[in-house]
Amino acid sequence: MKRFTLQHTLTIVMCSMAMALPAAAERILYIDAAMPGNDPTNTWVDLSASGYDFANHPSFSAEYNAANLSYDFEVGHSMCGTGDESLFDFETAWETGNEGPTGTNATPFSIVAYVNQDHAFAAGNYDIISKTDQPGTGQFQGWIFAGNSDQGNRFDFSMQPGNNADRLYRRIEDGYSGAPILLTLTYDGSGDAGGALWYVNGAESTQYGHVEDTLFGSIRNDFPLVLGFNGAGGALEIHDVVLTPEEIADRWNTGDVARAGQPSRVIPSSSVAASNLIAISFDSISGFDYEIQETADLPGDTWTVTATVSGNGGVVTKRIAQDGSSEKIYRIVWNVGI
Repeated sequence: MKRFTLQHTLTIVMCSMAMALPAAAERILYIDAAMPGNDPTNTWVDLSASGYDFANHPSFSAEYNAANLSYDFEVGHSMCGTGDESLFDFETAWETGNEGPTGTNATPFSIVAYVNQDHAFAAGNYDIISKTDQPGTGQFQGWIFAGNSDQGNRFDFSMQPGNNADRLYRRIEDGYSGAPILLTLTYDGSGDAGGALWYVNGAESTQYGHVEDTLFGSIRNDFPLVLGFNGAGGALEIHDVVLTPEEIADRWNTGDVARAGQPSRVIPSSSVAASNLIAISFDSISGFDYEIQETADLPGDTWTVTATVSGNGGVVTKRIAQDGSSEKIYRIVWNVGI
């Protein structure tokens, strides 16, 4: 049990209960470093029914980080998917010989990635996940969901039929590096760039950048999915449906992103008078970092970090001076970052 105490004001007792996996929709891939499998050094296990596990690269491998519930990647390091790669071909309505808005092989899909990308101006592979015949080149056949090496706030999605002239390209400039971010891309299968929508931390992006809308031809290839970028990967889902805005917002959950088999990261509190000095005490876990967050904006859920503390395995206390301007609500968020 965890005890959260606002000294002389509030006591909450909360049982730590394992959180259920997110709603499956039509999920064909679900990996989460909170439940990587029995051999996390070598294999990241798919929790969906597809059984599409990822094998670590024997020489340029991602490092499993048990404390942060993540796989940490350096530029050029990767994990390669195993199993039925045809699940992820995602043909569009503009497949050669079957083109047009009613193309029968058009496949909608959604990608949800909880990552912490470390931006660096350096050559290398900045894909988060890709399915191409030539990873790392500009003339591939397939699709890429990626960070961008030019700027840390850029993320790209591209589908190509073997060249970068006849392609679909959809960029946002609405992300950031150095902090956990939930990136979601939904795509309707139309083959048109307008059918690809980006969401950042549960909300649809309005900061679209570069776009190309000249896809014509098949993007199908016989290569597996590949994970590999510069940063930490916490969890990733792929669905063969377009997730609704409500489903995407639920996954962000105001920053309390659900992790497989883990309790909620948020220990809630109630409102307290924002005056004088308050002391927040809670039972901590050694090796985990915590944020103390406050808000005066419920139900708007705009939370501000007011303090950070490191767990020591016992009770930690943080004293916070108040300005008396309004009533505040506090919460503790543990395992900050990935």
